Amino acid sequence: MTFNPFFHESYRVIDFRALSDEESAVTLEVPDHLIDITCTTGSYTVYLPPVASAQGHMYVFYATDGTGDVTVADQDDSIGWTDLHLDETDDCLVLMSDGRHWLPLYSNLSA
Repeated sequence: MTFNPFFHESYRVIDFRALSDEESAVTLEVPDHLIDITCTTGSYTVYLPPVASAQGHMYVFYATDGTGDVTVADQDDSIGWTDLHLDETDDCLVLMSDGRHWLPLYSNLSA
C-alpha cells in the first residue's frame, strides 16, 4: 500500500515488537490519520481518539506485518461501536468520525 505523501505529518508507525509486555495499548491522537501497524505476536489494542474531538477526521489502519491480534477500540464514547481486529498481513480499515459514531468506510479484514 502506498500512502499519500501529503499526509506525511499525520503518518504514525506502530511497531508492537518494540513495546514491552506492560505496553499492550496505544491511544491515538486526533492528527494520527495513517496508522501502519506491525504486530507479529501477542494481543494489543489501539484506542481511537475521542469520537467528538475527531469529528470529520478519517483514520486508515494498515497491517504491514501481522500474525498477532490488534484490536481497534473506541474510548466507550461512540454510539453502536463494536471493536475490530487486524490479525493478518495486509488487513486494512478506514474509519471516520461524525462526532457521535465511528463509521467504517472500508474494511479488508481477514476475520
